[in-house]
Amino acid sequence: MSREKNLVKNTAILAIGQLSSKVFTFLLLPVYTSLLAPDDFGTIDVLQTVISLALYFVTLQIENAVFRFVIENRTNQEDQIGYIASAGAVLLVMAGISTIIFGVIQAIYEIPYFALVMLALWTQSAYLFVANLARGLGRNADYSIASFIVTVSSLAVNIVLIVGLKVGAASILIALVVSNFIGFSYFLCRLRIWKLVKLSAVSSNKIQEMLRYSLPLIPNAISWWIANMSDRLIIICFLGTALNGIYAAANKIPTIYTTIFTVFNTAWTESVSLAINDSDRDEYINSMLNNGFKLFSFINMGIIVCVSLSFQWLIGKQYEEAYNHIFILLVAIFINSMCSLLGGVLGGLKDTKVIGWTTVVGAIVNALINFALIQSIGLYAASISTLASYLIIYVFRMNAVKKVVSMRISTRYLGQCAAMLLLVGVGYFRRNILVNVVILAVLVVWGVYQNRTILVPLLNSLKTKAIRNVKE
Repeated sequence: MSREKNLVKNTAILAIGQLSSKVFTFLLLPVYTSLLAPDDFGTIDVLQTVISLALYFVTLQIENAVFRFVIENRTNQEDQIGYIASAGAVLLVMAGISTIIFGVIQAIYEIPYFALVMLALWTQSAYLFVANLARGLGRNADYSIASFIVTVSSLAVNIVLIVGLKVGAASILIALVVSNFIGFSYFLCRLRIWKLVKLSAVSSNKIQEMLRYSLPLIPNAISWWIANMSDRLIIICFLGTALNGIYAAANKIPTIYTTIFTVFNTAWTESVSLAINDSDRDEYINSMLNNGFKLFSFINMGIIVCVSLSFQWLIGKQYEEAYNHIFILLVAIFINSMCSLLGGVLGGLKDTKVIGWTTVVGAIVNALINFALIQSIGLYAASISTLASYLIIYVFRMNAVKKVVSMRISTRYLGQCAAMLLLVGVGYFRRNILVNVVILAVLVVWGVYQNRTILVPLLNSLKTKAIRNVKE
């Protein structure tokens, strides 16, 4: 099977589990915004932000090393077991250390929902470990199924607790713990983890090898956290938790795009890691990056238009102030996704240092803009600083990749893309239904034409399969 077909196959497998489940999350946003006050929603959002930051230290990003080294040794089971067992040992040690540290912090400063926060850390770190192991072993179907199970179980717990039992915002943390534990249990049974984690296989050499790969990803992950999430802490300090709730709601819409892109990017990181030593890797990487840019710019702008048409139904008047920020954040998240594609190339090259320092620079830019502008332009400082930081990261990563891989970006398409974004932006801020419907039609025609090299083979493949099924 060709690399392109394998990438499409893996993307389709991952999409079945992830996209279908994330649709439910998206549809429940009106429930959250109608039943949870902005102040409560903002408080829980901060706790989730802190948990996401702490995870980088609790795991040492060793789960990423598990994926990279297991996928590289798919034909060598002995080495696979060595890497898996060694990574598991690191996680156990870090779980103990982090528990002690958080206990000390709790004694000095009371953390809201402390028990739930700790459970969330333990279950998420365990789930990330086995999920990346599944990807490294090529078990993408199980990865997709687990993603679906985690999302659906999270939604079920949220509905029962928020809508049924009126538990409130704490339901979000409870759902996080329960869903990740269920996901971990699924992988435990499907992968038979007990056969892969052997104490005798723990190797100090393999631990050092994996940490050399994963440790540079910690400042990278922290910097992403700063670029993505610190906005909310700054908003709370200067503007209060209510406005943070508004910003949190604005960030929920871009997750629609992120979910779609993450499916592709998950398959892409595997594909580029397997192809990195091939003789035609430059041609392959360049082709896929250009196709990715065309496809996801089209999807992103389509979401922008659809949000304008459905905002009142999705969010509601209580969060009206989020509308303008959604446009900025959607553009920013597109640039972020292109950074991730380039990061996949750098990860395949095992050049995690470049991944790290480019993100650090972006995070610094984000923080400086935030602090400089938040008192003068308010909430816009957070969304604008996010956009600026992603642009900086993209420029530096593109330059770094060009030093190793021959890259050619179509300036003609860039010009067309900018013009189309301007048209979409005009429709978005005018908020006229008829205008936006016309713009959506124009966008679809343009997007289908630009992506014909992707869509035509896909449609032909689906047509062939449909005819074959009819004959059978």
